[in-house]
Order: sequence, then C-alpha cells, then structure tokens
Amino acid sequence: ACGSSDGNGAENTTENDVTSANSDESVNETETSPYDALEDRDFEGRTFTILDANPNPQGLQINIPEDEMNGEVVNDALIIRDNAIEDRYNISIEYVSDTNADKVKSSVLAGDNEYDLVYSNIYQFAPLATESILADLCSFKDIDLSDKWWSPLMAEKLTLNNRLYFTASDIAPSIYQAPLCMFLNLKLWEDYNFDIDVYETVLDGKWTYDVLTDLTKDLDQDLNGDGKMRPKDDFFGGGMQTSDEISIAFMESAGLVMTELTPDKTNITLASLSGTDIVDRFEKIIKVARNIKHEDINDIINYAFKEDRALFLQHKLESAGVHLRDMKSDYLILPMPKYSENEDYISGVSGYVSSFAAVPATVDSDFTGFILEALARYSNENLRPLSYDLVYKQKTSRDERSNEILDLIFDTLYIDFLAIYDFGGLKTAVTNIIFHDKPISSTIEACSASAEKAIEKFVENW
Repeated sequence: ACGSSDGNGAENTTENDVTSANSDESVNETETSPYDALEDRDFEGRTFTILDANPNPQGLQINIPEDEMNGEVVNDALIIRDNAIEDRYNISIEYVSDTNADKVKSSVLAGDNEYDLVYSNIYQFAPLATESILADLCSFKDIDLSDKWWSPLMAEKLTLNNRLYFTASDIAPSIYQAPLCMFLNLKLWEDYNFDIDVYETVLDGKWTYDVLTDLTKDLDQDLNGDGKMRPKDDFFGGGMQTSDEISIAFMESAGLVMTELTPDKTNITLASLSGTDIVDRFEKIIKVARNIKHEDINDIINYAFKEDRALFLQHKLESAGVHLRDMKSDYLILPMPKYSENEDYISGVSGYVSSFAAVPATVDSDFTGFILEALARYSNENLRPLSYDLVYKQKTSRDERSNEILDLIFDTLYIDFLAIYDFGGLKTAVTNIIFHDKPISSTIEACSASAEKAIEKFVENW
C-alpha cells in the first residue's frame, strides 16, 4: 500500500513483499529482521496513546482492535502486535476513538501531550499541517521515511521543503482500502457477450478510456420511464459517485498532472493546461463520466451495481470489503483506465480512508519516534501479509484474476498536493468540467491566477 521506493512504480513493494513474508524458501532464518534489529529499550511502563479520529470505525475502516481476540484475522494480529510491542519495550498501548481530529488541535494548543499517534483521513490532517498542529515526521531521528515500512509514495510526493506531516504504513491496515479502481459485474459481462477479454486487455496495457467508452456507450437505460436516471431504478453502463475525489481519480489516471513539486522539492508549480492534448484528455474522461443523482452517495454501489443494473462501477477498493461482500453476482476488480496504450496505469489514492498517520507537534520525539518506528517495522513484517494477502486477496477478491490486478493497482499508486488541497478552486473546477458540462479551457483559466496565489501561501505555511 505504500507505493514505490524508487518513484517509478512499486515493482518490488507489494507482491514481492507479500511473497517474502509468507514463503519459507525466501526467508533466511539466520537473517535478522528489521524489527528484531531494533535495540531493546525499557520505557518503564509509559503509555503510548493512539487516537483513531475516524468517522467510519464500525465495519468500514478498522484500524484498532477489539478488547479481545475474535477470530478476525486483522483484529487478532493487531492484538498480537500490540502485546509484542508492550512486552519488548515495557509500555502500555491505549486507544481513544473519535470521529474527527479536533481533539488533536485542542490538545496541542493547550500544550498537552495526550496523543502519540493519530489515525485519520487526509482531509482532516490537511488544515492541521499548515497550522503547526502536526509534527514534521522528517525530524524524528528514529524514523527513516525512505524505508519500505513507510510510504515511499507519500514521502516522494508530499515532502515539501524537507517536511512531511502525514503518511501511511501498515500500522493502520485499512490503508489497503484506499486505492481507487473499477469493478466489472461479471454476470452482466456474460449477458452482453462482449468480444474482448477485459482481463487480458488490462494485462496487455490496453485498458484505455477509448475501450471503456466503447463498452459503456448506449447502455444507460431509463427503466421506469420517468425521464430521470437514478441508481435505485435505472440501468447504467458505468456507475460512479459525483465528487471531487472521483473527478481527481479520473484526472490522474488520464495523466492530467496539474501540480508538481519542483526538482529540489522546495516549491509547487502549476502545470500549463493549454493545448489540444489537455483538452483531448478531458474529453476522453467526459465520455465515460456520469453525473448520477442519488439520495445517498453510495446508492450507485449499494443498489445499481449490487442489483446488476450497472456494468461497471468506479470507486475504491473499500467497496470490495464493505459494500460488495454480500453481492450475489461475481465481479472483477480492474485498474482505472489510462489515456493511451503507450502510457502507464495510474491509480489514485483516496484521502477519505481514515488510515493515514500523523503525530501531534507536542509529543516527546524520542519516545514517540522510537515506538512509531517499532510499530511500523513489526506491522510491515507481520500485518502486511495478513491484511493484503489473506484479507484483500482471498476475502474481498471474487475472481482469482483480480489478485494479479490488485498487485498492478498497488504498484501504480499516485497522490499529489492537488488531490488534498483545492488550490484556488482548481479541484472544484475539474469536477465542474467532468461532471457539470463546464467548458474545459475557460474554466481552468478562470481559476489559474487564484490557484497560483493559493499555492504560494500554502508553501509558506507548510
């Protein structure tokens, strides 16, 4: 889930790590593991407090264990991990649950040290990072963010002026729900008898917007004849939520990178968005985008797709483990389509999954940094194989072909500052273009100047 350590795809990060963690042949029993390599320290019974600032803790995004083992793989592995850390370093791990991160801000402003680690979604962390509420993770002497048990993707894309305020790792296992992807209803696929093998199309690098357009065009049907397309009643070639997150996922997968770090990572530049290439990429997205009206944002998932009234669904992997577990028809997980065959797949990361990690600015950096590093190393060795291989491959993947595609998705993750911060309304402008029929060039141009100013202020505050 952490992406690439070399910035060009995680070719050895996901599948190979899972394999090495489970294969007896690949493990040298005499070799010291990264967790075992840590020094033994005695913290004399200190408490390490984790705040799970999570709007969706029950059944959706679970990062903290129950009080006792219950037979659930990840829950029990979390308890075993915590016990191991507590025993080795003479500490006590305690959890506090809340729906948002306001407690962190209140604690820091009061000068308290109530929490050592916070789980939340990126959008709750975003304002705290520019208000001196969160600690700079690059400043912790015991943490090396380039190591595989941290997120090389986030270290590469979100470290600005040698500062990084939130990241991801296997500490919070629901990070595996964050990649954005597509789902194909296999019952409907067989009913329509398409003359292509979509699985081989993906593996051959030919899963493009043009292919998706050809497969979904003319499939939308107003089944009840009321003149309105609604997920509880009608049929869709492609179903999706209408939101900034989904529009950014489309934009990223089509290669529309609008903001980039400068080579020295001291500034953010706004890409030039003029020219026929930019327009063509947007137009390909618009052909598959649907502005679907709903009562609840998950209606397109829980009704249309689950009830066999949507051939494709665009969402994040969270749906496989949360919304689609009781779906009767089988489905195939697919990556987001790409602009052309000669480009790479790009899989955006959802910032709404509450499994990102941050540290309050008031912590004891020696204590917190060391325990955080120990948690990350242990979780990478012991939680990752269970979370990724057993849970996400075996439980949520309906088709064994999805397993290889899951590896492809995790190998092509992407995130940047625009996915998090709406610089001058630029993210909103993208959504208006994709879902609300706004003109491409003039809509972008209208917010470019304000986006430049917003970026300048953001870099100063960061």
